[in-house]
Amino acid sequence: FDGRERNRRFKNKNEEKEKRKEEKEEVEEKVAEEEKEVEEKEKEKEEEEEEEEDRGGR
Repeated sequence: FDGRERNRRFKNKNEEKEKRKEEKEEVEEKVAEEEKEVEEKEKEKEEEEEEEEDRGGR
């Protein structure tokens, strides 16, 4: 009886650890995607500014 109880607790602990690990990975993926989007927007902005400078310089 005690052995089964211990095993169940151990299993629950491992499942919770696994869940937290997966949630952490999902959060990290979201953050990475958002950073990527921000970088792309900044690049587009810079390109537009360069185009305007080129047009204005002529």
